[in-house]
Amino acid sequence: MTRTRPAPADQDANRRLGRHLLDVVRRQDAAIPADRRAPRTVAEMHARLAQADGASLPVPQAQQPCSSCGGAGGKVVDTSSGGVTRQSWQSCGSCNGSGVK
Repeated sequence: MTRTRPAPADQDANRRLGRHLLDVVRRQDAAIPADRRAPRTVAEMHARLAQADGASLPVPQAQQPCSSCGGAGGKVVDTSSGGVTRQSWQSCGSCNGSGVK
């Protein structure tokens, strides 16, 4: 089975669409008020529960959000070479991608 390579114009259109969709999602995500945003990591869930209980239940040290990545577990890294930009996920080295200390 042989595969033909997409034409450069198709690849460019796909990249532009990908960048556009990522931009739209990031803008919409930033527009969500912090009190309405759903927690995405276990650390964020525990922090929200502790805050809802009036901080009566302290979050265990092992469950506190990582201070390096803010509980996200890593970050998206943009690299480019040869005119091609790539995005890849890089795990946080401090928490090994768990999002908690």
